[in-house]
Amino acid sequence: MDFKDDGGFPYSETTLRDLIRNMGFRYKKVNKRIGKLESPSLKDACATYLVAIDNYRENNRNIVFLDETW
Repeated sequence: MDFKDDGGFPYSETTLRDLIRNMGFRYKKVNKRIGKLESPSLKDACATYLVAIDNYRENNRNIVFLDETW
């Protein structure tokens, strides 16, 4: 897949995969499915994110969510 042709995303698939891996996401096979494993630091980052979202909502800021589809 070439991300450069999809919405102007300026990075390659390899770069995106490396960035996600460096953030602490890990994948492993579970019952022939792949699931992400969360590290304690990733859980802390999630809590920080949720606090930030609450603050943005209180300040009526725009929030945009992006989702990855398998």
